[in-house]
Amino acid sequence: FLAYVRRDYEGAEQLFQRALELDPLRAETLINRAHFAELCLADDEKAQSAFEAALSVCGDSHPSLLGSYALFRSRTHEDESDENRALFQRALDANPHDGANLAAFASFLSGVLGQNEHADALFRRAIEACPTDACIIGSYASFVAEVLHDNDTAEVYFRRALEAAPDHTVNLGRFAYFLHAVRGDHHAADAHYQRAVACGRDADILGNYATFLETEKDDYEAAEKYHKQA
Repeated sequence: FLAYVRRDYEGAEQLFQRALELDPLRAETLINRAHFAELCLADDEKAQSAFEAALSVCGDSHPSLLGSYALFRSRTHEDESDENRALFQRALDANPHDGANLAAFASFLSGVLGQNEHADALFRRAIEACPTDACIIGSYASFVAEVLHDNDTAEVYFRRALEAAPDHTVNLGRFAYFLHAVRGDHHAADAHYQRAVACGRDADILGNYATFLETEKDDYEAAEKYHKQA
């Protein structure tokens, strides 16, 4: 609550310390502290230590923790792709049907190793495991559009993602960009950009919408407003 609602990171850190003093091997506390250090404090060194402490307690009994750590390492230890791949695989061995881990591993295989065929198979497994997860479906839509260049299939999955979560800011922004840059449907792109910026403030989406307004609508005043917000 203190971290994610009040944004009182100092208070949250003190509570984590107290909780660990009372029970230093409590898995839930160790896992939450690892996520807190990475996402709230943006302290990679502290997050690394917290993840390792959590894994020393949980081992392979917590697949989502393994997946989160693999994702964390793929960002902080980019040069250790073999080790990171092994960690993703370890997470899937612990639970082959974890949709989030399947999608994260797919993104890693495509973005880091260029193994797009394997990535496509894992994305499909992820959607089969979580058929209404808008984040996974939207990520697959982007992969199909940007990597496989199968625009018709990409549009099907973009629309499916928005059916699952109509107000998902990132998916709205990605689909708006797709409609603009790939389909050339400026009317539909504008409508989706407007929905996206109304649902949330994402710097990339704001920047893309500003560029769209500038290049396609010649609306420089509105473009400047969104550039400033980005």
